[in-house]
Amino acid sequence: MLKDAGLDRINHNLNSSRSYYSNICTTHTFDQRVENICMLQRLGFEICSGGIIGMGESKEDVVDMLLELREIQPEAIPINFLLPIPGSPLENADISTLTTSYCMKVLCLARLLVPTSDIRCAAGREVYFKGEEKKLLSVVDSIFASGFSLFTIFLYFPRIAFQRLLLFLTSFLAVALIS
Repeated sequence: MLKDAGLDRINHNLNSSRSYYSNICTTHTFDQRVENICMLQRLGFEICSGGIIGMGESKEDVVDMLLELREIQPEAIPINFLLPIPGSPLENADISTLTTSYCMKVLCLARLLVPTSDIRCAAGREVYFKGEEKKLLSVVDSIFASGFSLFTIFLYFPRIAFQRLLLFLTSFLAVALIS
């Protein structure tokens, strides 16, 4: 049904390593999550699957999560860096280890372990890489800003990017008017 409606890619993050997963999720297991991803791949969906760094996991957990992602071979791997939100269970999470250097190492490791996947820097980019976007783009394929993915082309080829943005907005408005 989803395929018939035109859906071809699904985001289903692992979020963390197998050994740390039960610390962040109690509604289902890590294995169930991996099984869902594999089922979706068998059905022909492209997979976008990554994780969140800074939830209290160890460096070994980060490596283990990336090794799991290497086995899955998703088309895209969004790496999020925790932004504690007041009122959430992780509002007081210790994010002192999330330095620009450490976050860059995580992204480099993702690039090395899963070189065929698009590596994306998602949540936390504005905080942990402020002013370092050019360095960041030497490692990742795209970055997210305010919930939107900004591809490298937008930074290095602004004229082409502007033309594509206009085309997107025109298409978006046409769909909105038809609906």
